[in-house]
Amino acid sequence: MINFCCFSVHTRDAAIAIENYLGGHDTFIKKMNIKAKKIGMKDTVFENSHGLDESGEENYSTVYDMALLMKYANNLYDFREIDSTKKINVETNKNYYSWTNKNKLLFSYKYATGGKTGYTEKAKRTLVTSATKSDVNLIAVTFVDSDDFNTHKRLYEYGFDTYKKYLIINKKNLKIKGYNNVYVKNNYYYLLKQGEYKNISTEAIIDRKEDKLGYISVKFNDKEIHREPLYIDKNYKKKTIFGF
Repeated sequence: MINFCCFSVHTRDAAIAIENYLGGHDTFIKKMNIKAKKIGMKDTVFENSHGLDESGEENYSTVYDMALLMKYANNLYDFREIDSTKKINVETNKNYYSWTNKNKLLFSYKYATGGKTGYTEKAKRTLVTSATKSDVNLIAVTFVDSDDFNTHKRLYEYGFDTYKKYLIINKKNLKIKGYNNVYVKNNYYYLLKQGEYKNISTEAIIDRKEDKLGYISVKFNDKEIHREPLYIDKNYKKKTIFGF
C-alpha cells in the first residue's frame, strides 16, 4: 500500500471546484470513501479529491484497488469517451487551446483504450491503463515504475498471449435443476489460461428475496470469484402435454 496520486497539479483547482459544487470538502471525501468500499476497494483511503500530497492529507491505495476503480470507470460511457481521447482543440472568441493526453500508450500501443498518469514526490510514477484486443479487456496498474509505459506494454502482450475469455454463465441456455421459471440478466465471462477451465465450478444457491430466487456462485479452485443473481420469471407458463 502506498500514497497514490490520482490527479496532477494542473487539475487540482478543478477537483476542488467539483467538491465544492457537490457539497464541500468533507461531504465529498466521505462520498468518495463510501463509493470506494462499495466497489470493493478495501485498502483505499481518500483524504482529498485531487490526490496530491498536502499537509495532513494523504491518500492511500493499492494496485489491486486501482484496477477495481478503473474497471468500474470503464463501464461509464462519458469516462471512456474522455479517457480515450488523444487530443482535443478548443477555440473561444479570445483564445485557442490544445490539450494532448499524457497517456503515451494511446499513441504507441494500438490496443490501448485509456488510462491515467500520476506523480508525486511520495508516490513517484504511477500509471493505470486499459487495453482491448478481440474480445479480451485488460487493465494494468503500476506504482513506483520509471519505465511504466513499457512495463504496461509487456503486461498486455503477456495477458493477450496467455489468457482467453470463457463463457461461464450463458443467459440463453440456463438450466437449474428443479426450476424452469428462472433466468439471469447477464452472461458471465472469465479469463483463463489453457487447461484452467476444469478448475471452474458453478452452484445455484437458493435464497428467496422478492423477485430473486438466489444466485449462481462461480468458483475457481473452490474460491468464489463471482455471484450472478437468479431471478424468477413471473410470466413463465408451464407447458402441458398438449404444448400450451
